[in-house]
Amino acid sequence: MTTFSIKGLILNKLDEHNSFHLDRVYTKNNIPANDRHIPRANDIEEWAHLDEVIIPEINASIDILIGNDVVDAYTPLLSDLCCIHV
Repeated sequence: MTTFSIKGLILNKLDEHNSFHLDRVYTKNNIPANDRHIPRANDIEEWAHLDEVIIPEINASIDILIGNDVVDAYTPLLSDLCCIHV
């Protein structure tokens, strides 16, 4: 399998207002995922604490996987602790 290393990739949110940089990424010929793995609005309907979360409907394929080592991709823009019971 041929793979390439890419430096300095920049990813944007769908609204293009927030972006983050990936220092180094590696290519792969295929990704073991398909459009059933893309979250949809009806996937979160049963959880009341996610009522204000908006998941836009997009027509896209999965072309990139972001690992846990990219903290900026997983940092919430808003946090609501109203529903945590100790």
